[in-house]
Parts: sequence; structure tokens; C-alpha cells
Amino acid sequence: MDELDRVVDRVAVNELRDLNLSMVAAGAIARGLDSPALLELACLHRNEGRDVRSLFRVAVAELGLLDDTGSAWAEREFVVRVRRAQAQAEILLAGGGAPTDLVGRIAAELYVLRGGFLDDESTLAGPECGERVYGLDFAYDCLTAGSPRSRHAARTGA
Repeated sequence: MDELDRVVDRVAVNELRDLNLSMVAAGAIARGLDSPALLELACLHRNEGRDVRSLFRVAVAELGLLDDTGSAWAEREFVVRVRRAQAQAEILLAGGGAPTDLVGRIAAELYVLRGGFLDDESTLAGPECGERVYGLDFAYDCLTAGSPRSRHAARTGA
């Protein structure tokens, strides 16, 4: 079920193409999972013109992983993106990885949230999230434009 849970995360953030979902369903059945929608999804040809994503959502609900509602999937996307941003922040704080890459990844995840979930001031993070995203974007600009290599590249065109 852990593997299917990771697939649900990727579907929630729109990273998995619909063409792959019938193979995901077949793999889940091979690992012993079973539901009517999962079986139907596994039997679909990848070029069949059905709404595969909706059928996947029904299968996930039948398996008890996530309700088949827009709000449940939106909440899952929120949780996945925040978890990813936190993981990148932990790496950054531990001194691992390139700071520009890590701040860029954090900002990218938060920008998506800002555009969808965090425009509403009644959400969990409130209006201060926009300021945090702006701060990360500013930090990223400073890290990339402020590095000697970037300044040299800007001057020389290299």
C-alpha cells in the first residue's frame, strides 16, 4: 500500500501522466490490492479514451486511501507540497546540498501553494505566507545573483 500511497501523492501534485495509471493499477493488483475500480483501471488500454484519473480516484477511495472529493485531493496536494518544502529546508539547515537549488525548490513548492491554497486569508498559513514566499524568492535571487560566479557570468556573458 505504501507504493500506491506514493503514487497518490504524485497524482495529487499532477506529476504522473494518466497513461501510467493503468500500469499502476495492475501493479497494485499484483501486490494483492483489490477493488472494482482498480480492476477496471488495470484492464484499460493506455490509449483508451476514458477518464482514467477519475477512475483512479474512485479506486483510491474504494481502497480507503483518500476520499474521492475535490477537497480531499486538494488537501493531499497541500500536505505533499509542504512536506517536500520542509524536507528541502531540513537539508538546507543541515548544510547539505547547494543552497540555491534548495531554496529554489522550496520556493517552487510554496509558489504553487500560494497560487492555489494560500490566496485565501482563512487558510492555515494566512496572509503571512505570501511574505515568506517573497522572502524565499528574494533569498534565491540574492544567492544566485550575489555569487561571484553569477556576477562574473553576468559581466562576461559566460
